[in-house]
Amino acid sequence: MKLERTKGPVGKRHAAMFARDGVLVVDDLVDAGETTQLRELLEPLLVGDIEAGNQRMDFGDFENDTPEVERITQIMQIHDFVPEVLDGPYAAQALDAARAILGDDMELDMTMLMDKLPHTATATPWHQDEAYWLPGIPDRRALSVWLALEEVTVESGCMAFVPGSHAQPTRKHIWAGKEGQALRVEVGDDEGVAVPLPEGGATFHHGNMLHSAGGNVTSGRRRALVLNFRSAEMIAWQRERGYDHRSENARDDGEPVTRAKHPGNKR
Repeated sequence: MKLERTKGPVGKRHAAMFARDGVLVVDDLVDAGETTQLRELLEPLLVGDIEAGNQRMDFGDFENDTPEVERITQIMQIHDFVPEVLDGPYAAQALDAARAILGDDMELDMTMLMDKLPHTATATPWHQDEAYWLPGIPDRRALSVWLALEEVTVESGCMAFVPGSHAQPTRKHIWAGKEGQALRVEVGDDEGVAVPLPEGGATFHHGNMLHSAGGNVTSGRRRALVLNFRSAEMIAWQRERGYDHRSENARDDGEPVTRAKHPGNKR
């Protein structure tokens, strides 16, 4: 099974493809100048020169040990610390794409930075983003854009998707480990499609899309900048209920809770 790949800019011509597959694979969303600038802006945050507090966590802490470095560095709402990430072409193109695909009422809900250091080899479990949402949200339209800040291969931890799963009921999720924030769900070996990306390539996936990402077994980094969009009305609905993504929540049936250990900067 393969996913159709496309070229940017993403617009209304991609809406049918997104509705069918639940994911778009765009090989050329931004150029090398944009990814270089974003890496330079974000590296002080990753190395700890900019303190992110509890908005930073090791998303791989479900492995229940104490590693020397973070296995999956995850920093939420990074525009709190580096607002310039929203000034360039990436943020503008992502917003235009979200509105073209899901409607003109789409707005930015969340920013997230992820980094898998060399040889950490911790995979992101299969999951659906909806499993992390507040239950009962009235409007489920949501789209996440995952930008590769360097080339991403199967070996360095590219994303994988189950095409069409966004149109199916959300599967039963359980905690990935005794500790940590990650949820996981069972996915058959023949269901997933790995999606390597060139630097500046991106995936656009629906909030109910089954996806995962491999561990990084290479000597290079695997950095990704994620922007999430939903309707302005639903953003307000979340904020009224105290859900602002600044300490990522998860739920295993019931209300979201925070179990992340927030280990700090392990570099």
